[in-house]
Amino acid sequence: MKVLVVTHSNDKYCPPLVMEALQKQGAQAIRLDTDCFPTEVKINLSYRGAERRMFFKTADGDVELDELDAIYCRRFSPAGKLPDDMDIQYKRTVHRESYATLLGMLSCSDTFQLDPYDVVSRAENKPLQLKLAQQLGFTVPETLSGNDPEEVRAFFHRHPDGIVAKVLKAFSIQEEGREMVMYTNRLQESHLGELDRLALGPLTFQQLIPKALELRVTVVGERIFAASVDSQGSEKSQTDWRRDGLTLQTAWSPYQLPMDVERKILRLMDILQLNYGALDFILTPQGELVFLEINPAGEFVWMQTCTGFPIADALAEVLLGKAPRRETYRFGTPRA
Repeated sequence: MKVLVVTHSNDKYCPPLVMEALQKQGAQAIRLDTDCFPTEVKINLSYRGAERRMFFKTADGDVELDELDAIYCRRFSPAGKLPDDMDIQYKRTVHRESYATLLGMLSCSDTFQLDPYDVVSRAENKPLQLKLAQQLGFTVPETLSGNDPEEVRAFFHRHPDGIVAKVLKAFSIQEEGREMVMYTNRLQESHLGELDRLALGPLTFQQLIPKALELRVTVVGERIFAASVDSQGSEKSQTDWRRDGLTLQTAWSPYQLPMDVERKILRLMDILQLNYGALDFILTPQGELVFLEINPAGEFVWMQTCTGFPIADALAEVLLGKAPRRETYRFGTPRA
């Protein structure tokens, strides 16, 4: 069996684990670093009458998509190696066209994908996640997304225990050679006078949820791997554990979820048509689980390393059809 792992050159930890797991189970694992397209990788998607052919060329040889048994859609980062001196307008154009070409080829493949880009793109919608989670019976934080300063001020005063600010779409910027990300931050009263800056970009605000533990729940097919960490011992990690992520990386331990919570999680995965997802919860001091979000392409290597969970093996089993999988609906094919 042949499995294509779609990622980029800087994705150094997850792909090797999954590829090793695939090889242990007798499959051939092929890596496609999307940042090398179009500068080093050549893609061909052709139609000639009723005949269609999809293949790409790398330094390691040609790969026919119709000969693949599964595709692991891990990361997309096309046009990542364009010349530094290339005009920014042309770079943007090449990036968009490369993205469309790569995803066009993948969307035309009838091979099982974990998970298709359009499915992941829809599942990444955070407001939709909260809506579905609430419908399934999860407790979710009171949330406000937008750019209206008056509404944010009213939201702040409605929650005397505090609120936090966060983004709906994770991003990073390069500053002096360092990658900078935006964490979840507590909004102070002194910030209220700066809210007119929302006219330059919206944010999302949520009520501050007291924490006894933070949970990370990784789902692969029908398997659930849950772990918890105490993030409240350090002031640095109290609002967002990632601020002290390196310290807490080895502090996670397996956590047993109630059966009804596991059923709701799997139902959410069914609705979103995801075979993989990393969910974040808060366990309050009163023992209530509060749903925060699901990342359809969340990291798992640190979790596997810390807890010993066989997440890469589980991914390989789903990719190879050795474990239950969710077959996603494809445009142009009848529903089962």
